Amino acid sequence: MNTREIVLTAVFSALYATLVISLSPISFGPLQLRIADTIIPLTIVFGWPVVAGVTLGCFVGNVYGQLGMLDYMLGPAANLLAATLFYKLRQRPLMACSVGPIPIGLIVGGYLWAFFPSPEILALPS
Repeated sequence: MNTREIVLTAVFSALYATLVISLSPISFGPLQLRIADTIIPLTIVFGWPVVAGVTLGCFVGNVYGQLGMLDYMLGPAANLLAATLFYKLRQRPLMACSVGPIPIGLIVGGYLWAFFPSPEILALPS
């Protein structure tokens, strides 16, 4: 990695973590709206520094959220996979933006049940 790539990785990491932490009321919980995830498509323009930055930034943000080891490991893994998909599909940006978010939805949505009970609205009547 050259100096430019290291600096870009640090900038994207800090930006991602700052957005997650500063918007923590909507970044954590059973329904998450991570405004920071809007950075991930920048992988198409900046390449691997964004992949590394959003992965590290997600880890830092999730540690702040204190949901536990599952969130510390699987959240950044979801971002790594999503950002890598954006990078691999960078020649087809529309396809990248369609497919890229899927890993985050499946992985994060798949483990959030471990932290939050299912809503009573969806529970079957007894």
